Amino acid sequence: MKTLKNEIETWGELLLNMQSPMGLINRYSEYIDLLKQVPKMGDFVECDMFGQQMTEPDIEDISEEEAYEGLMLYFKEAKSRVKWQGWEHAESGTIVNRELSISIYTTADGGLCTHDKQLLTYSDLTDMGLIFKR
Repeated sequence: MKTLKNEIETWGELLLNMQSPMGLINRYSEYIDLLKQVPKMGDFVECDMFGQQMTEPDIEDISEEEAYEGLMLYFKEAKSRVKWQGWEHAESGTIVNRELSISIYTTADGGLCTHDKQLLTYSDLTDMGLIFKR
């Protein structure tokens, strides 16, 4: 599995050697832009528009089929916004990637952090082995 950091390093080498078509240059530029973005909980797990974690609706818990279908559609939209593979809900405000042994927490001001650092941009996570969802 290639991590985001590995892909960027590989593409950087290709660019330096001038062996890269424009498509790779554009892709490299997109990753650089991504690294400057502020991570949000909804980038890792399904969240509503307010950043609150969501779980898949259970038809057994909802009496009306139309309500279930609406909630399921909302959940699928949230799932489509997820950018990173391998993350799951742990407890309120916390997500975990067991394969990478990383937990991310919501801070009091709504930001994100790991056990030892504030996550101001995605570049703060590049050395942790994130896998981009394709």
